[in-house]
Amino acid sequence: MTTADDSNAPARDRTDTDRNARGTRSDRGERGESRGERGEGRGERGEGRGERGGGQNERRGGRDERGGGRRRLPHRKVTVRSATRLTDHMVRIVAENDLQDWEVTGPGGHFKVFMLQDDGEQVARTYTVRSFDQEQSRLTIDFAIHADGPATRFASSAKPGDQFEVSAGSRPGFQPRPESEWTILIADQSALPALCAIVETLPAGHEVHALIEVPSLKETVSVTSPATVEPQWIVESEEPCARLVDAALGLELPDGDGEIWVGCEAGAMRSIRRHLLLERGLSSRDVYTRAYWKRGAVAHTDHDMGEEIVGANND
Repeated sequence: MTTADDSNAPARDRTDTDRNARGTRSDRGERGESRGERGEGRGERGEGRGERGGGQNERRGGRDERGGGRRRLPHRKVTVRSATRLTDHMVRIVAENDLQDWEVTGPGGHFKVFMLQDDGEQVARTYTVRSFDQEQSRLTIDFAIHADGPATRFASSAKPGDQFEVSAGSRPGFQPRPESEWTILIADQSALPALCAIVETLPAGHEVHALIEVPSLKETVSVTSPATVEPQWIVESEEPCARLVDAALGLELPDGDGEIWVGCEAGAMRSIRRHLLLERGLSSRDVYTRAYWKRGAVAHTDHDMGEEIVGANND
């Protein structure tokens, strides 16, 4: 089932950019990097999740992202195989070459994209692994397109044969516990690539509720999965994520064992996390949150999960 709130609501004029990469919506610097995927990029935003470990809010599949001494591996040079505009504000780039042993650590994981600007300076943005074809060594990245910025310019003009670089692998992604019966996913457009990547891996019989805020209904995408998915599309108001927060605060939680994943602007993420942990009394082990960008920030951290907000049931 697909529903939408206030389909005639005005979409915000984009003076800020690259929202599926992490950080500010102004691409003067950047999910981090601008909003997305891990965008996203976070398109994600955008960015790592893995297994729970060491009391961290995220489930890590490897070393602590924030720990000192993490080994930096060489960048991989990749080539654009195809560039497809999915919507007015989303471009999908499929890259290949030098990815034979590229490391992917779970759905919705994030990595760095390195792009050359006209002045020859290389800039980095964080994006979500939309998908990775291990056999063909092909990496798919969804870029949110908004106001002018290096990632927007790159994705908007990308064509087959263009080259750029990526980090040596992705950071951990989100994987619900095997015993979970349901998952609720809450995302703005910056985290939409991560949400879709996560949903696609969930098994048949698993119940999925998704709250997704987009600038307009033209920005909706197909959300497919073996699981039973119920998406609710919310049209952004003049205040990004305001309607998403309202919808999240009004959620009715299913019965049984489940988990909640949240990816959006830092302040909105904290409002939702605070409500779930402090007002609803949920355990932090059942609530996974990550900021994909931060209003007014030029280079918001990739590792903002709001962990300073701890509920009474923090086990």
